[in-house]
Amino acid sequence: MFDERFEVVFADTESARRIHYQMRYHVYCLERGYEDPEAYPEDEEQDEWDACAAHFMVRHRETGEWLATLRLVLPDTGSLPVNRVCELPAQVRGGAPIEQAAEISRLCIWPAGRRLAASLGTGGGELLVGLLRAALAYSRERGLRYWYFLISPGLARMVRKLCIALEPAGDPCQMRGVRIPYVADLEDTLRAAPRHIRGKLSRQPAYRRHSDLVAEAFGTSSKVSGDEPVNEARRLPTPV
Repeated sequence: MFDERFEVVFADTESARRIHYQMRYHVYCLERGYEDPEAYPEDEEQDEWDACAAHFMVRHRETGEWLATLRLVLPDTGSLPVNRVCELPAQVRGGAPIEQAAEISRLCIWPAGRRLAASLGTGGGELLVGLLRAALAYSRERGLRYWYFLISPGLARMVRKLCIALEPAGDPCQMRGVRIPYVADLEDTLRAAPRHIRGKLSRQPAYRRHSDLVAEAFGTSSKVSGDEPVNEARRLPTPV
């Protein structure tokens, strides 16, 4: 079970967000070549949308290693990344208004996460469940009902296996290969999902804050800034 081995951490501190950016740099720049590594001299892949996004990471409880990331872009600017790339039909925009939506992006699994998932025989599905559960809880806290995605057909199949009801939201486009825009109604998803999937997606607590990890490391129950050095923040091994 996910919660026995892993936990999802909300990167509510600058040090945690830097780990998020570093993991993305390795996967998106060095491994996949989606972004130019020369554009990120500090080895941290980030863009304009990070300022209005919630960042989540999966942490292995036993080792403290960070294994996977997800970014939830919030509608604070009145737009989402998918709007820059695709033309969303009027009926889609009307049925899932941006002000009630967020966009799932920067979903990636660190090499150590892939190896661990393979050794457990789960693939990346278990990590994906944990991240989407956290994003779902956060979205509902913010009063957001819809998710937009701009993803490959392969990733769409993985998301649909979790009974996230993806509906096409426009024509396929070329962005690091073929990407298709989708939209999901979160309330409809939870109503229609089988009981065991609904249970997985609804189980609480869905995530914890990095600032709480820092407070524990310093042996204090009070909130701290989270920018102090902490062992958990250094568990980002050199990929091999």
